Amino acid sequence: MKKGNLIFVGSLIISIVLAGCSPKTTNNNLSKVQQSTDKLTNQNTKVHKSNNKPESDTGNNLAFNLTASTYTNKNIKINYPQITGFSDSNKQNQINNLIKNDILNDYQKDIANLVKYYYKNNAEAEDALTEDVNYYIKLNSTKLLSILYVKNGNIPGSAHPNTSVHSVNIAIESGTILKFKDLININNNFVEKIKNVKSGLWISKPLPGIETTDEINKELRGALASGLSMTQNKDLIDQFNADDYSFYFTKDYFGMTSYIPHALGDYAELEIKYGDIKANIKSENKVWKELINT
Repeated sequence: MKKGNLIFVGSLIISIVLAGCSPKTTNNNLSKVQQSTDKLTNQNTKVHKSNNKPESDTGNNLAFNLTASTYTNKNIKINYPQITGFSDSNKQNQINNLIKNDILNDYQKDIANLVKYYYKNNAEAEDALTEDVNYYIKLNSTKLLSILYVKNGNIPGSAHPNTSVHSVNIAIESGTILKFKDLININNNFVEKIKNVKSGLWISKPLPGIETTDEINKELRGALASGLSMTQNKDLIDQFNADDYSFYFTKDYFGMTSYIPHALGDYAELEIKYGDIKANIKSENKVWKELINT
């Protein structure tokens, strides 16, 4: 298999399948990234066991209470949040249905991708897939609920488990799901700003169960910076325009995600100050009023 673009694929096809995205490859392979990948692969030998514990961003002021719900099917376990104690019971039900349907639809995309690449039908794919999904509440406010899911998946015969991400961002007032392309003017100016961002860094998430050293973390960041600088603007624009691009909000930062090779951590996050993207937002979207002083 060809080595993939840093932003779009991991080291194996399973990264593409379980992440639910279509790969874009280039002939200009990232040698620095691959060197780091080869070195780190030899060090990453521990086995990860998930504790299935949903996590939250404790820095948020909670606008409403949340409780954990779980969907199980054979070797699938998906934890997702539901809101409680909301003053408008109809709106509460609407939002809870959005949350539940969104993550279950994402699971069905994983199954469909497995059928596309490996299996004859959904039943075979569901029997083969092991998937463990947990969530992080990134922002819980009166205007916005931002959820980031971390998905640990595997199928028989794959070289290693894969970690991927999925997000859902809900505008409370309208009861609708926000998409990245509806919030940001995605163009060369925005892409160049992200490539050269000073207020944040792309941080890879260490593989579960792996203890990383300062030296390894430095290598990871160097590989990420190198890969980002070598990525064509058009490829980044295509990524950001995808309907299922994963991003999130916090009180002070706008979070973006990117898939990277397995040995580098499977995915990376960038948290950038809202003020640094103020010129690139679609200000007509009401969600920004809470986050940026216009």
